[in-house]
Amino acid sequence: MAIYQKFLDGVPWYLARHYWWAYLWTGSIWFFDHQPIINAILFGQYRRLMDETLSRYRPEAGSRTLQLTCVYGRLTSKLSATCEGMLHLVDASMDQLKLAQRKCREPLAIARMHAEHASETEAAKKNSINVLR
Repeated sequence: MAIYQKFLDGVPWYLARHYWWAYLWTGSIWFFDHQPIINAILFGQYRRLMDETLSRYRPEAGSRTLQLTCVYGRLTSKLSATCEGMLHLVDASMDQLKLAQRKCREPLAIARMHAEHASETEAAKKNSINVLR
């Protein structure tokens, strides 16, 4: 059995197949979430990219914020501290969601996305959903 198959628990196939080593394996989650590593991957541009991203975020009173997918580093915790309300965070990896929650002082509304082949689900069979592969 290939190593990536151990990570096929609702995550998209391509994620498990090609990126398990950087995104799903707990050892790599710990490793890649260190500032020097992140900065090296981004060619020394992490702070500039994060500052630019946060400068464009202008929450309105009473609004909600949705972040699709987790990111390594401090962006989620800074975004959460800036939100008017609760930050909603969605990702395919439960371990990534847990890491994001641990880094934030404020509670997050987290949800795990599941990737299933729609053609194989009962709902798809009942509703005649066609899936292009």
